[in-house]
Amino acid sequence: MAKSISPGWYKDPAAPETQRYWDGEQWLGDPLPADATPPATPPQPPPPPPPVPETPQVHPGWTGAEVPHPATTGAGQQVPPELLRPGAVLRALPKPTMPAGFVSASLERRLGARLIDVAIVGALSIVANAWLGYKYIAALMPYVREAMVNPQTEVPNDPQLTTLLYAMIAISLVLWFAYEVIGTARNGQTFGKRLLGIKVVRLDGAPADFGSSFRRWAVMAIPNLFFPCCAPVQLIDVLWCTWDKPLAQCIHDKSARTIVVSARPADLPPPADGPANDGRTSHE
Repeated sequence: MAKSISPGWYKDPAAPETQRYWDGEQWLGDPLPADATPPATPPQPPPPPPPVPETPQVHPGWTGAEVPHPATTGAGQQVPPELLRPGAVLRALPKPTMPAGFVSASLERRLGARLIDVAIVGALSIVANAWLGYKYIAALMPYVREAMVNPQTEVPNDPQLTTLLYAMIAISLVLWFAYEVIGTARNGQTFGKRLLGIKVVRLDGAPADFGSSFRRWAVMAIPNLFFPCCAPVQLIDVLWCTWDKPLAQCIHDKSARTIVVSARPADLPPPADGPANDGRTSHE
């Protein structure tokens, strides 16, 4: 048998004009001419073959569907060990969907409700800041009169004006907080939303709580502290719902994981397992 032949250089039976090294079990290295002087050391054994990647196991429910393949990685990247287990499948994060029993509120009604709320909070702020506003105008008028005489006059950085301005902003934010956050946390509706038949709920369909209502309001309110430099941020926030699909969320909705839905019973979809129509009208 071949195993009884001692290691050494022998003529290759498949090509007698060449010689190869026999290690006692297999041929090693490349063939040399039969009349060539072989090297003193035997050739290096071939490297082991690369490991064969394991095929993901097919789980129940995949019948008839294409089995996903493991994602490839670039140079220097490593696949986490948990993704290398047999049966591990990479899945994309699911897109958010409208919770059952709700329909998205129209953009027109949302805009109308927001304008009503802005008008109410603005009116309350004017009343609450009446005295501070009077003090602010009184402190500003000397600079206004001087500017009318000399147009090159610049308004100095008056600490009194700055204090009064931020005090009025703080009072307005407190009023807005009480109106928006507390109203939304109570039943998902401010006065404007209730008037136009819409409300705020969480992504899972549960009523908005205080935490989600506060996060939703904070994203809208914080840029006011840096007005007007953050006005573009506020504009992008309120316009985001016009191109966001499928839930029409603004940025403040996404941060709080909330959606604005219709609260009118006529807009709600009929129950999927409701009783069949027996031909009787609603007037019977």
